[in-house]
Amino acid sequence: MTPGEEARVVRASEAGRAAAAAAKRGATSFTSRVKYSSHDDLEATRPQPSLEAARHRAVAALASKFEAAAGHVLGGRWWSHYESWLFSRRAAGATAAAKAGKGKRLSGAGAFVDAPAAAAPDPVVPDPTLARTDPELMRKLVAAGLSDFEARGVCMDIGRAAAKAAAQAQHEGGGGGGGAAGNNKHVKLTRFEIGGKGGADYSGSADERGEGAGGRAAAGGASKAQLTCGKVKLEINATHLEKLRALHRRYADTAGGGGGGGGKHRDGDTARMFKDSVFCLLARYSALQGAHYKAGAMQAALPPQCFDALRAEFDVCLELCASPFNCHFRRYCSAFLDTDAAFGSLGDCFQFHPVEGSFEGKTLHAKYSTTKPLTLKP
Repeated sequence: MTPGEEARVVRASEAGRAAAAAAKRGATSFTSRVKYSSHDDLEATRPQPSLEAARHRAVAALASKFEAAAGHVLGGRWWSHYESWLFSRRAAGATAAAKAGKGKRLSGAGAFVDAPAAAAPDPVVPDPTLARTDPELMRKLVAAGLSDFEARGVCMDIGRAAAKAAAQAQHEGGGGGGGAAGNNKHVKLTRFEIGGKGGADYSGSADERGEGAGGRAAAGGASKAQLTCGKVKLEINATHLEKLRALHRRYADTAGGGGGGGGKHRDGDTARMFKDSVFCLLARYSALQGAHYKAGAMQAALPPQCFDALRAEFDVCLELCASPFNCHFRRYCSAFLDTDAAFGSLGDCFQFHPVEGSFEGKTLHAKYSTTKPLTLKP
């Protein structure tokens, strides 16, 4: 993708419009294209690890309650039903909020654009008022042998657990408004060999020089990295970490606004920003799929050969349904602009309105799509 082509797709995207609005207001934000001039402003606008850790803990606690309430009825693959229930209730919450007029527009991830922060549904924790009533879960419970009365009782138990999860996320995340920078916990990044013992903290100068897990593990075999914030520990393969590092180095200073860096930060800030950004990314997507180690099977990706053929035959240069973890091209649309923009995401594919070009997209399951089908006009 040439710089001119990249600028055009950015202008047609959610990230580009957010950057233009921020520039028009004269504000410095995570989507602004101006250089950051205030360290405090920078902290206030970035996703906060403390809030994402709180959401992750809340969804993990909700998973345990779901297993206790319905696992014995749904069987050994209860986590798959839990993941389906999560997506269903998030979609229901987004639809209900839209009908109530609390937001201007729904995003493909079930969140709102240009909506007040207090009005937008939480991106991962389901609305407690809607968690008690899921027709599909009721159908599954009755099919598994429960009576209607018993099935409603199970759904009520899960609804109460969802209310506790929402309260937990709000309390631990500093009120649910993004978290205060001063109260945010530090993220620790360590590397360990698969099958090895212990881990080494490499979050200091080696990180700043760009020596990541991938480079250090080259001679010793496969390795992984662990990012820790408070009690939440998340792992990532070294190769994926280095991919994220390269994307972050290119796009973090503009956070999807179309540039290739250029912001000025202290060296220590750069390393810390990378750790915070990766942790927020891991926590958000892990919580999205249920914060359970067996969850996350509801996705599919094309092999690199298919992308190469699409590029060669149709000049495809952008994915409409991707994430920072599995994107093939540098630019792509994904579920969350706030956590993904620092890694090159252009935001919601349902808000991507190009006038020309070829783009790769996957069929979205109607059950989890909360907006109208994606249409690109010629």
